Amino acid sequence: MKVDKDRQMVVLEDELQNISPEELKLELPERQPRFVVYSYKYVHDDGRVSYPLCFIFSSPVGCKPEQQMMYAGSKNRLVQTAELTK
Repeated sequence: MKVDKDRQMVVLEDELQNISPEELKLELPERQPRFVVYSYKYVHDDGRVSYPLCFIFSSPVGCKPEQQMMYAGSKNRLVQTAELTK
């Protein structure tokens, strides 16, 4: 997800499926922040399967300070709205 500066909102930029963390890293822009919600298959010791959600805030070195501020200011609201704290 990215912040659309003109519309002043977080928008879905892309949806990737069946991607490893290593592949995800290659998909992220080198000099622009992004929000990612990543889900993966987890098999518990007792055999149960779950799909936990991980919220990732990527803010690489070299981002413009204005972008970093927009993303940092949007992060908590996005987490609350998407109910990623549960």
